[in-house]
Amino acid sequence: MKNGRPFSPNVLLHTKIIANGPPSAFPVMLRIIGEKHEKVLELADKMRQTMLKNPAVTGVVLVVDGIQAAGVFTPDLQGVAAFVTGGHKGLLGPAGQGFVWTTPELRSTLLPAGSWLSVADGSKWARPGTDLDRAWLPDGRRLEPGAYNLVGAAILGESLALLCDAGPQRIAAHVRALQGRLIAGLRDGASWPGESDRLEPLWAADRLGPFLSLHAGPNAAGLLFDRLKAGADRNIHASVREGYLRIALHGWHDVDDVHRLLEWLR
Repeated sequence: MKNGRPFSPNVLLHTKIIANGPPSAFPVMLRIIGEKHEKVLELADKMRQTMLKNPAVTGVVLVVDGIQAAGVFTPDLQGVAAFVTGGHKGLLGPAGQGFVWTTPELRSTLLPAGSWLSVADGSKWARPGTDLDRAWLPDGRRLEPGAYNLVGAAILGESLALLCDAGPQRIAAHVRALQGRLIAGLRDGASWPGESDRLEPLWAADRLGPFLSLHAGPNAAGLLFDRLKAGADRNIHASVREGYLRIALHGWHDVDDVHRLLEWLR
């Protein structure tokens, strides 16, 4: 709380960066997450544009937690220092694996764990193990602390091949079309008052993320959890966060699935 009102630390930090210029010498990491609703996208764009337009802001790096978007939407990495995601959810792989993409500049500042896999000639046994005068590897391998989960990686590789074969742009366009149908269909139900009016302009401006977050108004916790139970009975699995019912669509869903969702939501 600030002055008796709730506030976002990310918004406060963004305001201070614009008003006061670059922060102190140590780097500040902003983690932009889809924690509530579309306002987070607006904040991410503001932060990114601030750093692109103000090269003096060198103490801030923008890190995007993209686990909800990976495999469904194609991220715009302009102005982003790092993009992180798990291998499950939209990437369709098993839990326990993930990816971290970084710019070369940020990667050079990260401290490796220090395993033998992180240094030059780590697998060349003709070089004595006591020879510690080795440079860190110049790519992402410098941050690898040990061996891969080869079975999980093989499964994830097949999933990634499937997604690439379908085409990320095609998947994103398909999901967006289904979202439009779902938003329009909400007008016929009384359980989500005003949600079509709130979401339709955002959808038209391509300002929605990979899942829809529906708010049923104040004191609606009972409704949300009733919906979760009713959905599980219909083999529809959603989630609740911060008073919002979150619905995720992917490339394998179709118009019939939207009709099922609307029947459930009403």
